[in-house]
Amino acid sequence: MPISTPFSLLDESKLRTWLGEKALELGFDGMRITDTHLGQASERLNSWLSKSFHGQMEYLQRHAQLRSDPALLLPGTVRVICVRMNYLPPEINFDHEWQRLEEPTQAVVSIYARGRDYHKVLRQRMQDFAKAIEEKILRRRICGRGDTSRKNARLRPYCGRDWSWHNLVGI
Repeated sequence: MPISTPFSLLDESKLRTWLGEKALELGFDGMRITDTHLGQASERLNSWLSKSFHGQMEYLQRHAQLRSDPALLLPGTVRVICVRMNYLPPEINFDHEWQRLEEPTQAVVSIYARGRDYHKVLRQRMQDFAKAIEEKILRRRICGRGDTSRKNARLRPYCGRDWSWHNLVGI
């Protein structure tokens, strides 16, 4: 018996549209869904790292395998939702900024450093996106059923408030 969900498994287009609209609503500039096969990207990452292009960002080297194989991060992952966010404010006047750089007496702070730390903004938006996905899709799909199927019994512990982004990716 199929699990009840607002999106039919055959209606992938409707699900993708909803995800894209929700991503834009939350302030992301775009959203894509991909599988976990990275092709030559892993080789290019390893080559880039071997040339020390990552500078002092040692975490890039330390977590290279996780970046190359999402299943190492969360076994069973078959799709990855990727969002992008421009961290520059849209109201920036670049002509004015270039002029400021030409003034030797003018102190200039990098544009992206003037606002809130974009890592924090991105993290909050990702958490909001995960919560929206949980509420719109997963809670209805998994937790809204009253039957005692083996799958529902296995997933029932995930239906509480402690649902995490990692759980979303794996299902």
